[in-house]
Amino acid sequence: MHGRRRRSNSRAVSDVVATILLLALTVTLFSSIFFFVNTFPRPQPSPANQFSAKLAYGSGGTTITGVSVLHLSGPTVAGNALVYLYSARHPNAFPTPFSVSQGIGGGSVWNLGQSWVLNVTSYGLAAPDNITISIVTNSLLLFRVTLPGTNPNIPPTFVNVGVLPATPGVGQPFTVYAEILDDDLNTHSVFVNLSQIPGVTGTGRFSMTYSAANGTWSYYVRAGTTTGAGRFFAFINATDQALQPNSIAFTIPIAAVASPLSVSLSANPAAPINNSAVSLITYVQNLAAGSATVTVQYVVSGTPIGNTSGVVGGGSTAAFTRSWTPTAPGVYLISVFANTSGTGATGASLNLTVFPSILLLSHNVPSGTRTAFNGSSFLAQELTAAGFPFSTMFVSCTSAIPTSIRSYNVVIIDFGSNWGYSSCPKAPSTTDQGTITGSTSTKFLVTGSNAFGLTSCSSYSSSFFAEFGITWQSGSTCVTVPNATASATWSAATGVGLRSDGIPSSMTINATLAGSNHHIPYTYFALGTTNTAFLKGGTHPVGAYAAKGSFVTGIALATSTPLLTTPLPSGNSWGTGTAGTAVIYNALNALCGLSTSTQTGRALTDFAVAQSTLVGQSHSLVSTVYVGLRANGPVGAPVTALLYVNGTPATYNGASVSATAEVGAGGQVAFVTLYWQAPGGGAYSLSVVIVVSGSDYFSPNNQIAMSILNQPTTFT
Repeated sequence: MHGRRRRSNSRAVSDVVATILLLALTVTLFSSIFFFVNTFPRPQPSPANQFSAKLAYGSGGTTITGVSVLHLSGPTVAGNALVYLYSARHPNAFPTPFSVSQGIGGGSVWNLGQSWVLNVTSYGLAAPDNITISIVTNSLLLFRVTLPGTNPNIPPTFVNVGVLPATPGVGQPFTVYAEILDDDLNTHSVFVNLSQIPGVTGTGRFSMTYSAANGTWSYYVRAGTTTGAGRFFAFINATDQALQPNSIAFTIPIAAVASPLSVSLSANPAAPINNSAVSLITYVQNLAAGSATVTVQYVVSGTPIGNTSGVVGGGSTAAFTRSWTPTAPGVYLISVFANTSGTGATGASLNLTVFPSILLLSHNVPSGTRTAFNGSSFLAQELTAAGFPFSTMFVSCTSAIPTSIRSYNVVIIDFGSNWGYSSCPKAPSTTDQGTITGSTSTKFLVTGSNAFGLTSCSSYSSSFFAEFGITWQSGSTCVTVPNATASATWSAATGVGLRSDGIPSSMTINATLAGSNHHIPYTYFALGTTNTAFLKGGTHPVGAYAAKGSFVTGIALATSTPLLTTPLPSGNSWGTGTAGTAVIYNALNALCGLSTSTQTGRALTDFAVAQSTLVGQSHSLVSTVYVGLRANGPVGAPVTALLYVNGTPATYNGASVSATAEVGAGGQVAFVTLYWQAPGGGAYSLSVVIVVSGSDYFSPNNQIAMSILNQPTTFT
């Protein structure tokens, strides 16, 4: 019995030892393979972008389902070459390499432009993970990359990448598009690189535009850009908020066209209003020698809306127009396709932002009256700089606000101008409060320090406060910090569209206006438990909003927006425009329903003069002009600011007074500095005009009159 037991124990020990030895052998063997691959000699120097690799992820991004490698340049690769895969999280998943032939459908040669694709769903690769891909031929390591990289979070994933039309002709316009899957995408990081395409100048790297209508990013290449036929590579790059980059390479075939058409598309007005007709204008140039009958098809967000036809003479250009009336605000992708019999269609596209109807109501002082205490004039300037089309209405402070304003989708009521008139009430009447509140179709922005300044909270009905998310405090004042000089910060509320995009990180009091005694810098709101301040001066909230569901129904801003300014490059807080424009831009985007938690606001390509500040009014000294340049749309561009004096370009020391800066997309602001010296004492009409390198569809904000306290500029 004892001997039998000892033999049994000996056998058990032997099994354990055998298992350990087998495991050690497996690990050693795999390590040897990986070491073996690592010791392969490198080939002669070759293009850095000879191959481009990417991973495919399963639903929800929890698994890795595929590996693909695109052959971009260099010689062909034999089918018996090997591809080694190594998983950091699952090191034993790939004990043996794969042949190139396995990933190219059994082919014997891996050609240029062909993708090697391997489905790894059955390997159970859980994400996040790092996959190292090595390509070996003739004992040489051709390529190695680790995806997604040192931080194994899932980077942006590209799907549905392509070109519209699929094969554009030489000189014809086309649109590059891609759908990008990433819940944490940095919306300012999506660029397409077209540098390899003949005719593309500069760096070839262009910012792409997002369309909420179809969920894709796109970039439009204008007619006449390409100069040669062939098959060319392009790259799209994107980064998420965790700084995880990814890119995709794809081909753009450009065909030689015997009788090409050049097509461009525009809209009039460029910033259309909901339920108002828009003229879609297509210019078609016939590049052939003979005349041709051209048919133009119009498509709005994937829905055809009709065709127009006509004869275009050889070498001539003709305009084709189609009327379209939008039925809801938002971003629309407008596409046109022009063709003649026997030729393929040539297309052009345009992302168009349709705005709701907006009214600026000036209570007491008309918005165009330029006086120091007229906040409406400054507010109109900020609305224009922010790229909003709007109508104006003047109502005396002693007259009731008409109920007809409810025919507009968004109404902005400025009470900031009442300060200059002692006869004006400091709060809206009971009748006016009833007009402002209770609407289901009109949204209101009430602004101006005098709407709440020096006014008891008991002057307002509880329904008025509820409309804007303010807590009613009977008997207490709404103002506790008059003439404050604190800085301001923005608190975003992205769930209802109040985003922080483009809001300056530092906002200060406008020293010029605050010192005029016509504006109260900051006031205080007591906020309800379900609503949020979106702007604070020091510790005091100065703005509130009310939201029903996912929609903002009313916004109150208890200060004059011209008081909110961005520090100049010199450090001074003079001038108006930049910060106030940013607040108005984001607040109105939310009220108009253009911005959401995932959409920044609009597709309209627009650049503006957000601010112009003059420092120094002596003709014997050089004056400094600070200009804030702003991008209201999804793309940035170089913008040049020019100083005009009495309607003509200014010169200083014989040179034009101008400066250029790169303005970032999405509400970003860049300052430039101009220098000019008045030739003598007297009054001068000064203004700043911008010139944009690229498209700029909304032009009313390309020029701004320069003044001090809204008064004519006089040099002593």
